[in-house]
Amino acid sequence: GYSPETHLITSFGETGPAKVWEVSRGEGYAAAAAIDDKVVIFHRSGDREVIECLESETGKRIWMHAYRSNYKDRYGFGNGPRCRPISDGEYVYTLGVEAQLHCLELSTGRVLWERDLKSEFDLTLDFFGVGGAPLIEGENVIVNVGAPEGPCVAAFDKRTGKMVWGAG
Repeated sequence: GYSPETHLITSFGETGPAKVWEVSRGEGYAAAAAIDDKVVIFHRSGDREVIECLESETGKRIWMHAYRSNYKDRYGFGNGPRCRPISDGEYVYTLGVEAQLHCLELSTGRVLWERDLKSEFDLTLDFFGVGGAPLIEGENVIVNVGAPEGPCVAAFDKRTGKMVWGAG
């Protein structure tokens, strides 16, 4: 990452920096996403994948969206999502361990669209479930779908979820 900040401190002293806030989360490998004055976390709690938006200054929850997940990692590496949330500043996109692709309004958590790529493209979850993070490019969200009969990679309109193109 890159930060334009200057005059940063180089030492926190013997006790380290003071903790500002902390939040509990469930299983998963998805890193948090800092977006303007918000932090979006994506994790598994019980039988649900959970997307939470928090105030970056306080950790207070702004909104939460959850949906059912039946994924069980057969090698015991964890049942939570692997992909970090991404955002264009207006919407946030997540790709769950079972290939559930979601677009939510960043300010409210309202679901704009969702796609079940596992069902749509007859995906098998193999060793580690779905682990390739989406990419925003222009007006598209690009996803490594990995469908046996294609597409390998697909682009979805970031505002409607409609598939724009597929390759491979």
